[in-house]
Amino acid sequence: MPVAGQTVRASDIPIRGGVQLRRAANQSIPNNTSTPISWDTQDEDIGGFWTSGTTITVPADYDGIYVVTFRVVVPTAASTRNFAEVVVTSSITGITGEYRIPSSSPTGGESRMAAYYTGPLAAADTFVANVVQSTGSPQNATATVTCYKTGD
Repeated sequence: MPVAGQTVRASDIPIRGGVQLRRAANQSIPNNTSTPISWDTQDEDIGGFWTSGTTITVPADYDGIYVVTFRVVVPTAASTRNFAEVVVTSSITGITGEYRIPSSSPTGGESRMAAYYTGPLAAADTFVANVVQSTGSPQNATATVTCYKTGD
């Protein structure tokens, strides 16, 4: 572990399990439809959180506190509502739900969106990362998601 004044590297932080995925190829996102990202590239998977498709599942023996970060880019900003969301299905009371950050502006929306979830997840809990865009026509999207256990 570094001492005071030293730079902290990612390798200095203990990782207790998690996954980093990307949607590297464009995925078509229909207008005004909550669409789950279908991941096509796995950069890291410590523990077996993902095999294919849209759903990320917490493996057995990996209950704990997690930080989930989802980022998505569409080429055209909407002048109305866009949002990214992390949709959690959990066996833990009160956790299941949609975690989103809407993006809208009267002068033009954002083409880069993000959503986050920080909290408990139990073994077999799942989540998907969705995007909604409202440009009036389908848009191609690329995205990343990270999910790492930070504590017990």
